[in-house]
Amino acid sequence: MRATLRAAKEQLDQDSSLTNCRGSLVMPADSEQDDAALAARYERSFRSLLWRLRPRRLENHIERMMDIAHRANLPHEVALMGVHHALRQRIIARLVRQHEASRGRTRALGAQAAVGVRSQRRRVLEKSLPAAPVNGSPDFHCDCGLGGLARWLRAAGYDARFWLQIDDDELIASTLRSNAVLLTTDGPLMMRNAVAWGLIPALLVPLSVGKHEQYDYVMRTLCLPRKASRCMACGGALSSVAKELVRERIPPRTYPWCHDYYLCSRCGKLFWHGTHWQRVEKRLNSPLARCPGDGNRASNS
Repeated sequence: MRATLRAAKEQLDQDSSLTNCRGSLVMPADSEQDDAALAARYERSFRSLLWRLRPRRLENHIERMMDIAHRANLPHEVALMGVHHALRQRIIARLVRQHEASRGRTRALGAQAAVGVRSQRRRVLEKSLPAAPVNGSPDFHCDCGLGGLARWLRAAGYDARFWLQIDDDELIASTLRSNAVLLTTDGPLMMRNAVAWGLIPALLVPLSVGKHEQYDYVMRTLCLPRKASRCMACGGALSSVAKELVRERIPPRTYPWCHDYYLCSRCGKLFWHGTHWQRVEKRLNSPLARCPGDGNRASNS
């Protein structure tokens, strides 16, 4: 993985096509929200790419990718594009090499046939791995058995999509069109070529435990930090709203004592931190949800 990070930095330093883009992308003067949205898209895409290689302490690698782009003497979006391109090419090369696990069969075919097999795998990966962050992509796609997990991931700050009914082919197709990591309890699904070849990143979630333990497992395995909570109903971003503007939607007994309210940008649902929120916070910050050896870099809402 260090070689992958090194390659991203070297290609960013050397790629003349990126150097020629200096100044071609001009961000608006007041662009904090734009910058945050841009960073979120690339972090999501870096996670999707990197998880195909199953690195330890995944978020550390994502932070280092973002840092390489930040330090580059290029407009930030151009630098992120360069890091993404270099990382994608490196991961495709690694995945092709990994699938030389069928080396015995490949060698038996002869050198020329082996080159053909590698070329075919590279073409499939080039076609399947998004060349840039996908606008509107969620962080996770959850299979139909993980509705409870999806809600808790949203509370932890991640956009997790969930369908009550979806077949495996449709779930794989949806994930291929996104930067999402597929979360599933279906062992046979993990053996499908789309997953085995690295066309989509996926994590097998234990089926024999409850949603809280599944949440702990996903947060710990992917080393996910806490972020500002999202809408638990749909995963949309929450924005603060003045209580006077939504007074008619607030229960009469809640209005006098609660002063902070949030609207979902996607479904319009209104949220506030009720008396149960302390219990929710305690569950979200469970020590079992922390990356091993990490103090849990939480950025709570």
